[in-house]
Amino acid sequence: MIAFHWKESLDIATIKEPKHFNCSEINFYDNFGRGISLLSVLFVLAYAILLVRFRRSIGAFEASLLPMLIGLICALLTIPIHELLHAVCVSKNSDVHIYRVKAGFMTWFSNPITKERYLVMLLAPVLSLGILPSICTFLIPETAPNLISFLLIFSLGNIGMAYGDLTNFIVAAIKVKHGNKVVPCKNGICQIQ
Repeated sequence: MIAFHWKESLDIATIKEPKHFNCSEINFYDNFGRGISLLSVLFVLAYAILLVRFRRSIGAFEASLLPMLIGLICALLTIPIHELLHAVCVSKNSDVHIYRVKAGFMTWFSNPITKERYLVMLLAPVLSLGILPSICTFLIPETAPNLISFLLIFSLGNIGMAYGDLTNFIVAAIKVKHGNKVVPCKNGICQIQ
């Protein structure tokens, strides 16, 4: 079941740690996590620069301010959709809540899910709202530069907003052992053996 808590705020400091057998915390905020976070930001910037340069080199990107501004606003308005895509990827057996937090919204689930499902959950929004629209800009004819500008900024905005998901993806892919399950906790996720 998916529950939306638009008016409630999730206070991470009051969260009780999960009481599962053989649970070990994987902290996303240690030095390794911060290093991966920096790499994620650099990847997003490099992707944006390379994509815009490539689009300009083939003459299909004209920097029109209005379509770019509308694309950025639309990207910001898709934050709830981004979290909903996370929620849809979580197991049917788990209660999924979308909370308002300082940085926007956050998806929280109650029951453990497999590492593979967790990784898919992290990538679903960035692939569907970021990478796929940026690929679609190559299918739009050069006679529609405003549409290309809109879609390009929309996709780059969504990729930029997903840098935390990319960081969590890399950390979880490296630190969570194959076959283990994960559940969220205060500083990241707890790995359940």
